[in-house]
Amino acid sequence: MLDSGVYREEKLPTLGERLANIFDATNLHGEQKVVTVGKDPMGFAFTADGKAALVANHGDGSVSVIDLEKAQVVNTFRAGTGIETLAYC
Repeated sequence: MLDSGVYREEKLPTLGERLANIFDATNLHGEQKVVTVGKDPMGFAFTADGKAALVANHGDGSVSVIDLEKAQVVNTFRAGTGIETLAYC
């Protein structure tokens, strides 16, 4: 299992881009995988086992669940208008 992180690129000319990058946080120059998520992704959190990331999609009020091993969205659910941040306890 990689020590994975999720990073949303900040590109001012392309606000509204629906992308999240998955990468090994111990090797920032290594391979990155790009996953399409909901509109205007903002905050994220990892599950306790580190196998999935949840991304708050501010623009469409949803949360995308990303399987980090497969590098793909496995679920999306409604979370309310304007969701920005997540925390996992």
